[in-house]
Amino acid sequence: MDADRNGRPSIVRVMKGGREICRAVDLNRNGVVDTFVYFDEHGRERRREYGFERANRANEIDILENGQLVRKERETNNDGKLDTWDYYENGRLVREERDTAGDGMVHQWWTFPQPNNPSCGVVVSDLDGDGKPDQDTRVDMCAAKDVWGNIVDGGSPTAADAGARPANVLKPGADAGLGPDGGERPESKPASGTEGAPGAEENSP
Repeated sequence: MDADRNGRPSIVRVMKGGREICRAVDLNRNGVVDTFVYFDEHGRERRREYGFERANRANEIDILENGQLVRKERETNNDGKLDTWDYYENGRLVREERDTAGDGMVHQWWTFPQPNNPSCGVVVSDLDGDGKPDQDTRVDMCAAKDVWGNIVDGGSPTAADAGARPANVLKPGADAGLGPDGGERPESKPASGTEGAPGAEENSP
């Protein structure tokens, strides 16, 4: 569909058996697809991929079950690779994992005990590199602080300074630009299982 009549399609719908299985959308109508949306057998969204203008890779992927968001995979430092994984229950963010070292491993585990206030996370980090959370690094981002700004309950300033506070999150999870078999970019080769869809589905990390 050429919504603005500029001779280029702004929406491409991929059909199979009389139903839509994928949709590619050029949101800003510059000739580059920004979003891919995939649908299940009931016509509900099951996956969204955003941000293909940056080196033709998605910088955010949403996974849905029964039409409801359950996981969000994000690239937060403009390197084209996923580094943050958000998990949802009943539409609310309940936990998050982050790779802060650029090695493809999770180094921070976030939980959100206050469902209505996602800024009040509790963070545990892996500082010794064994791939497991170190409980002595626990930091409550909404814990009480003294007059100098030091956390006085729920965690230690040392742990926060060592990397438990939000920062510029580094590299990678799965390669958001490739299909599950490590194939080509979405415009060159349809992802496995999309039946000709223009997107680039890949396995979760």
